[in-house]
Amino acid sequence: MRRKWTPRVQLLALTLGITALTPVLLDSSAVFAQSGQAVTPTYAQSTSSVVLQSDGSPSVFAMGSGGSLWNYWYVNGMWDSYEVTTGGVASSPVAVLQTDGSPSVFFESTGGSLWNYWYASGVWYSHEIATSGVSSTPVVVLQQNGAPSVFFQSAGDELLNDWYIPSPGIWGSATVAGSGSDFSSPAVLTQENADGAPSVFVEGPGNSLLNYWYIPSQGIFGSATVAGSGTTYSAPGVVYQTNGAPSVFVEGPGNSLLNYWYIPAQGIFGVATVAGQGTVVSTPTVTLQTNGAPSIFVEGTGNTMFNFWYIPSEGVFGSATVAGGGRAFSPPAATSQPDGAPSLFFQGPNNTLWNYWYVSGQWDSSVVQPPPTTTTPGSQVLLSQSGQGGTILPPFTASSQWIIEWSYNCTAWDEANNPPNDGNDDVFDVINYSNGNVYVMESGVSGNGTNSASTTGQIRLEIITTGSEPTSPPESTSGCAWTIQVSQS
Repeated sequence: MRRKWTPRVQLLALTLGITALTPVLLDSSAVFAQSGQAVTPTYAQSTSSVVLQSDGSPSVFAMGSGGSLWNYWYVNGMWDSYEVTTGGVASSPVAVLQTDGSPSVFFESTGGSLWNYWYASGVWYSHEIATSGVSSTPVVVLQQNGAPSVFFQSAGDELLNDWYIPSPGIWGSATVAGSGSDFSSPAVLTQENADGAPSVFVEGPGNSLLNYWYIPSQGIFGSATVAGSGTTYSAPGVVYQTNGAPSVFVEGPGNSLLNYWYIPAQGIFGVATVAGQGTVVSTPTVTLQTNGAPSIFVEGTGNTMFNFWYIPSEGVFGSATVAGGGRAFSPPAATSQPDGAPSLFFQGPNNTLWNYWYVSGQWDSSVVQPPPTTTTPGSQVLLSQSGQGGTILPPFTASSQWIIEWSYNCTAWDEANNPPNDGNDDVFDVINYSNGNVYVMESGVSGNGTNSASTTGQIRLEIITTGSEPTSPPESTSGCAWTIQVSQS
């Protein structure tokens, strides 16, 4: 028997094409990339897993199950994907654009090695930069010649730097700070007054905040303590102020969010509390607004996603919730849309990968990568689909008992309604379109599970979810996000 359908107000949302494997998006910070071309040395920085394609659409890199590396890129109104490597990834990937606009990706591999994968002429190439000693997500900047320079924490809590030298085609290496100096992934930008030389920020001993900057005329790194012990409890995020000096954001004591900015005229760092205690549980992700002021995104308590942005005319930070409780399970990766508005990528419930983008004064969202399925070895996949809202699926033929693996999440749909739904009346049903037999009947904000059925022959399933009535042919592009896989032994 079919459940009675209750229509709801619909939100026109972006419909994304998605696949069936599960990436895990982990630690990330800021990226500033010019569409389809290499980043200029002045703004050459990346500790993010997202870069922009030539048309301004995002291309995202994520660690998948089994340490695989996946690339998801938005094209023709949907997400396409490719598995770059099947294993060996042990940290979040970070990406920059090469001089021709193609991506180059860096990550810590198993055993503490450092690897680089780069795309050229339709093929992915790879090289092991360092065979051991890496113990953090790397950060990458571009040298003035466009070649990458990589900074990372070592197993001995050193700050190390490897940089590519194009003319002989080799990697140079150096120790920036010795053992016991670096206790986080670095954050880095290039100095405007020093020929694009790097300036690196790390969490130091005793939860301090340290800065190391390269002095080209002397060939050495200078160093300074930005904030003393007990001030820093995360890897930093850093952007430029309008005067070119750095502005650094960290998780502070008691899960607060702190900002340190350099004042060139006085030669000191100012400090301010952006958000009080009990707010922040991740490394800050920092981007620039179109007016040059910073905008910060952090995972908050209760698996929320918060945004804090500076309002120069008022001298204060505004704040808003991007995604409510139970929706965010990692720091975000961030980039800018063609109009300058932010677009975020982060891990959602059940190891999903979500995209939230700001449009028309509000946050919209859609799943990029659905939850994993767990097909029994030796079984045959009869149907694998993902989508949003109600729809009628393509037919499949079963010759014996079959298994249906399913998951759904209504959080984005609930949040988009005005006022937001509480999720108490969300539904997710899977029925036989021909005879009305019910295979899955669920209620609540989200869920997942496995059911079996013995019906044989040609079968066509109908998905019913909160948000829109199914149509034939299917036309629904809004409502709860879902994924389903049917298999038989």
